[in-house]
Amino acid sequence: MPDLYVMFSHTNTGMGRMIRAVTKSSYNHVSISLRPDLAVCYSFARRNKHNALAGGFVAEDAGRLCDEGDIRVRVCRVPVTQRQFDAARNMLRVCRAQPGRTIYNTYGAMASVVGFHLALPGAFTCVEFVSRCLGLRVIQVQSLLHRLERFAIYEGSYLEYTRAAVQRQGEYFRPLSTVDVVRRNAGHFGDLSMRLVCKVYGKI
Repeated sequence: MPDLYVMFSHTNTGMGRMIRAVTKSSYNHVSISLRPDLAVCYSFARRNKHNALAGGFVAEDAGRLCDEGDIRVRVCRVPVTQRQFDAARNMLRVCRAQPGRTIYNTYGAMASVVGFHLALPGAFTCVEFVSRCLGLRVIQVQSLLHRLERFAIYEGSYLEYTRAAVQRQGEYFRPLSTVDVVRRNAGHFGDLSMRLVCKVYGKI
């Protein structure tokens, strides 16, 4: 029976600290990997460190996750059927091949704070995405943490678990001007709002 690896993270970003303060959770982020070494994990998050609002599908490594120092994680090894494993792998493949079709569900993230699930087409929060890969429907990190608690195999330092080197390179680290940030955020929320309108219009 194959396994999927889910990693809950206590990140060092300002947004991460704010999320933990609001949710009262030890972890604020979750990602998924097909590999036990977690050399690369996948999730929905910011695409650039200088812009916390505009996000989408991302591949996460030590450079990105530990840019501001090592982080604490909890790793769960979740046994799944071959069909579930293939479905998760296919979802990752589609997101990698067409990154522009999916975006971060910022509205859904805000709604989840009060326990409301606002699903939008092609938009995911980190927990919505990982839950979908597992065939679940969970909207809060803490809820997924409890759901997978029996599958936990490690809790502690990310760098000790992965033995990975922190390399700060790539699009995530590229400096952005104020104009770049405003333009990206306007595009992100414009796209997100159009998806919300399409969702509402489709139900009328």
